[in-house]
Amino acid sequence: MLRKQNMTATTDTFLLLKNASKASKHPCYNDLRIIV
Repeated sequence: MLRKQNMTATTDTFLLLKNASKASKHPCYNDLRIIV
């Protein structure tokens, strides 16, 4: 159960990064890269 939730969280973060890459100058972008 925990593993599945982590996979979902990772996917969500990946999608956030994918969207953020379009505007890589956004302040949150670097923070997300560190978390991943």
